[in-house]
Amino acid sequence: MKKKNKDSYVIEEDDYAMEIYYNYFYESETWEDPENEELEIDKVQLQSKLTRQDGDEEWVTTDITDFYFQQLDTEAIEDQILQKERDNE
Repeated sequence: MKKKNKDSYVIEEDDYAMEIYYNYFYESETWEDPENEELEIDKVQLQSKLTRQDGDEEWVTTDITDFYFQQLDTEAIEDQILQKERDNE
């Protein structure tokens, strides 16, 4: 069985949301080849709530793809994405 999926995964809190855009590929084991599973992160965006001086709130979106790879423990997040894809099989 082959599965290819392009999707996003959102981690949402009260004041922010992080959206991770990814490509997922899965190929089940065959007689000749072992099981193959790949996850490729394309882009990561952070949407954060900003309160202006007049008290109004707005959402600001920032591309944090470089920060994601350089500063975060990506393994835990990517395990959550893989589990989401496995649950959808």
